[in-house]
Amino acid sequence: MAIRYRTGVDQRSGRPLSGWAHCVQSIGVILTTSVGECVMALDFGAKLVSHLGNNLVPPIVLAIYTDATDAVHREEPEFRIVRLQLVKADRTGSLHLGMWGDYYPEGRLGNYDLVEPRDGYFVLKAGEAGGARIGAS
Repeated sequence: MAIRYRTGVDQRSGRPLSGWAHCVQSIGVILTTSVGECVMALDFGAKLVSHLGNNLVPPIVLAIYTDATDAVHREEPEFRIVRLQLVKADRTGSLHLGMWGDYYPEGRLGNYDLVEPRDGYFVLKAGEAGGARIGAS
């Protein structure tokens, strides 16, 4: 039986997008959307924007990890985080997150038998939409 990959449209180019690339775009949208920003889905998104520009003391870093993990696990049925790392933070308030986990191509259908290890790199920027760069392991 063929794998039923989720398909959609690339938000930057408008070209068709499917599989892992679509999942990464979805995670990027989740992480860069503030809770309460989507009018018809007020609980969609993450609380990460509120942490941008703060000193990275242990309680703030823990809150970043918790907020990112909670948001991705709540909103993205095709990915489960196994490891999350704050890779870089710069003076402009940008946070660079490395994410490693399990990708379930048919997770949205409730099928968790198919699993692939994957990784992603996400950039959260203050005052503008963040970006995401995909990777695969």
